[in-house]
Amino acid sequence: KMFGNVDTRFQKHQSMDKRIPAAVVLICCFTCIVFFTSASSKSHFELEEAVKFNLPSESSLAAKAVLDQAHSAAGTARENLDLSSQALAAARHKANRLTAVLEREKAAQLMAAKSKATAFDAQTKARAELAAAREAYARRVRHLEAAKRAMDEADGAAKEALGQEDRERGLEAAASAERER
Repeated sequence: KMFGNVDTRFQKHQSMDKRIPAAVVLICCFTCIVFFTSASSKSHFELEEAVKFNLPSESSLAAKAVLDQAHSAAGTARENLDLSSQALAAARHKANRLTAVLEREKAAQLMAAKSKATAFDAQTKARAELAAAREAYARRVRHLEAAKRAMDEADGAAKEALGQEDRERGLEAAASAERER
């Protein structure tokens, strides 16, 4: 979570970094418009004063030229302001798209982490089941070995009993054969 918060703060700073130049351009354009508008008003005022006092026509023409330049500069500043507004909107749109992409990547990383944790849990459970199966198999093998030993002992005892019985019959047969003689 700590790294996630740092990442979010970093993203906020990145998006602010992208907005700052557009805001600076916007402020500069607004300042230019105000400056040229005030210059235009001042030139217009000077032109009115020149007409009022019937100044020579050269000064009137110069004042009119200055006024035209001021109007032209104000128009250029307005165009620049429009362009910077469009650039700001495009930058905002791009920042929103990048934010959406980053959120999708973060969600994918969270899903991958969850699936990795689930896989780890399943692997741990499978290992425990395998260990239990091995233990059960080892117990079964021990029981089978014990049963085989018991069977071998019983078989040996039966053979020994049969051998003893055969010997006793043989002895009885020999004894009865001797008696008959």
